Amino acid sequence: MPPTWPGRVTAPGYGVPENQPVEINTDRTPYGTLNRNGYFTRNSTMFNSLVGVEWGLDFITPGLSTKFMIAYDGNYYTHLQGYKVFQIYGFNVARSEQERSYYTVIRGPDQTNESLNLAKRGGSWFYMNMQYILNYSRQFGKHSVTGMYLLQRDNWETNNPAIPYNVFGMSGRVTYNYDQRYMAEFNAGYNGSEQFHKDNRFGFFPAVSAGWVVTNEKFLKDNDVLTLLKFRASYGKVGNDQLGGQRFLYRTTVSEVGGYYSQLGFNKRIIEGLIGNEKLSWEVAEKQNYAVDMQLFRDFSLTFDLFREERNNVLISRKSVPVLQGVPVSNLPKVNIGVIHNQGFETEANYRKNLTNGLSFTFGGNFSYNRNKLVFVDEVIRPEDFVVRYASQGYSMGQYFGLKIDKSNGNGYINTQEELDWAKDAYKIGIPRLGDFLYSDENEDNEINSKDYIPIGYSVLPRISYGFQGSVSYKGFDFSFLFSGVAQSSFRLSRGLNEFEVEGYYSNIHKNAWTEDRYLSNEKITYPALALSVNINHAHDNDFNVVNRSFLRLKNIELGYNLPARWLQPMDISRVRVYMNGNNLWTWTKLPVTTVDPEQASYTVVPIMKMVTFGINIIF
Repeated sequence: MPPTWPGRVTAPGYGVPENQPVEINTDRTPYGTLNRNGYFTRNSTMFNSLVGVEWGLDFITPGLSTKFMIAYDGNYYTHLQGYKVFQIYGFNVARSEQERSYYTVIRGPDQTNESLNLAKRGGSWFYMNMQYILNYSRQFGKHSVTGMYLLQRDNWETNNPAIPYNVFGMSGRVTYNYDQRYMAEFNAGYNGSEQFHKDNRFGFFPAVSAGWVVTNEKFLKDNDVLTLLKFRASYGKVGNDQLGGQRFLYRTTVSEVGGYYSQLGFNKRIIEGLIGNEKLSWEVAEKQNYAVDMQLFRDFSLTFDLFREERNNVLISRKSVPVLQGVPVSNLPKVNIGVIHNQGFETEANYRKNLTNGLSFTFGGNFSYNRNKLVFVDEVIRPEDFVVRYASQGYSMGQYFGLKIDKSNGNGYINTQEELDWAKDAYKIGIPRLGDFLYSDENEDNEINSKDYIPIGYSVLPRISYGFQGSVSYKGFDFSFLFSGVAQSSFRLSRGLNEFEVEGYYSNIHKNAWTEDRYLSNEKITYPALALSVNINHAHDNDFNVVNRSFLRLKNIELGYNLPARWLQPMDISRVRVYMNGNNLWTWTKLPVTTVDPEQASYTVVPIMKMVTFGINIIF
């Protein structure tokens, strides 16, 4: 909607002023916001600093040095807002001719004009990092040894914190290289976090890796075909102290609420909130990686990585403790008992060539597959009449579940009176009608309800990510492109498919909605029968609303030309390049609607933004 267009306005004949803004759901029109809502001014003062000192300690032993650094970033800002509530009208739609007698099509105003209100507030944040580093690097013939010790402290404050954040840790690294053939590395970190009780605050996280460059051995050295062959392997542990945006979960929350007067005076209620768990500790991920790097004819390179990750001590809320114990389930202490596994592979290939006639080009691509599994989340098993007895455990994170549409009748809709009569008896999810989805009775109990839910599609996290790119240059001209895509990914697009979740929304998928005439004429049907109110039978998670998010996108394309140097010498210019760049120009997707960016989960967000840029770079 362009900001110069007022949007929907009141019409004559309804007893209200004409051409006044009309509410669109709960949003304001851009026109009203820009022209009637007031103003907003933000002033920021930023300070960025980095100070470091480094000493060479060769007088102690050759190759030894030390460094101290401190970085401080600060920001102080003020907001001045002039806010004005402006008159806006709402509307109700009469659902039938009979309703027109008591439905006001244009109502309002919902709010009246007010004078401008001024409000001012400010805030600040800072981030400070301090490091002390001790480095060692030494060569002994064919032996190369390096070492590093790091002592680090981070202290920062967000816009409105109760207590600043504070993290302290130390780490070390030792590497060994023999004749550029055999490599080994050992890392270790000992980190502390304020998120945990003082008895469990620190964690030890080691890692080790090794490599073998086979082509540096005598039997392959200077080989003209296999110019690089390297094997790599690593194993290590990584800690995570991020607790879902919450802090200090080891402390029990107690608060005062309300108040009343009695013969004893004024009394307040004491309410126990989340029960703390002093045994909370770091989430630990054990990571393994096995890889091979290969190069042929010095032009073609190939990398393959196989990885596995096992996350233990994952912080979760208990689900198997009944409320009969007297404490609300939401107040039970969180515990480190979750287990998540993740595994997959990544591969990348590139080909580079420089020809003697000035032509050079590069082409490459990458592909990765990554699958995770919730091994244990303390989930209670459901009764045997549920098709799926766990809601998440045993499946990927974010796996969708829903009802399966029965397409055995040809299209998956309730088309006949016979099908409608069956649905009226079976549906426990809403009152069906002709043109609604015909759901499958997965557990064969002659009822359609949540017991029939099955896995639908994939998680929103893509299992497959891929891309390919290339560049060509010749006599001053250059051309490059980048494609990226994902596969085996889904998301729930109910807001883009339900015509009355945001009232008045009508997309291309609704244009061929089910009607009796369209069904009898064997015409194309892409949507169930439209409703004059929210139809709960459409809104359930199902294999229509959970859509395929796979897409391939031309992320970037650029064409450029460098002017010949002889043209620029008289002007003392070293380089001039003119170019044209395109971003997100084309997207290939399987989404049923055209108004949604496949990287977004709602049609109400900004759609696909395509951009073409023309520019010139001049270097003197």
